[in-house]
Amino acid sequence: MRALVLLLAGLAGLKIWAQDHIYRSAAEDALVHAYRQRAIDACQVDKPSTTERRKDAKSLQVITSPFADPASIQLVVGKRDVDVAIWDVDNARWAVRYKYPLLVLHPSAASSAQNGAGLVCEFDITLGTATISKPRS
Repeated sequence: MRALVLLLAGLAGLKIWAQDHIYRSAAEDALVHAYRQRAIDACQVDKPSTTERRKDAKSLQVITSPFADPASIQLVVGKRDVDVAIWDVDNARWAVRYKYPLLVLHPSAASSAQNGAGLVCEFDITLGTATISKPRS
């Protein structure tokens, strides 16, 4: 009887874990799909505006951003660079550190070799801002 109860408890735990995993991966896929283009646009710092384009040969060369076609985009919660303790909930930047969702873009191998070696772009979905930095080890 004890073995049956343990088996049922294990199956219930497995069911809860599977449902949570499916929900979280579906939510991550939906957020990445919804904000992918905004993140790519915000991370492109070399985008020439239409007023800066001239009709000479040099202006026809397109400078490609390392984040124009990212190798991977991953969803993380909270910006780790912000120095706020978890118990300091009255701090104005607490939500930025522990609550705001970020899309982290990693450049493709071809574009990172040219002009973005070792860089990542963090797009803050809530604030709509992008930060380009070296990845943390």
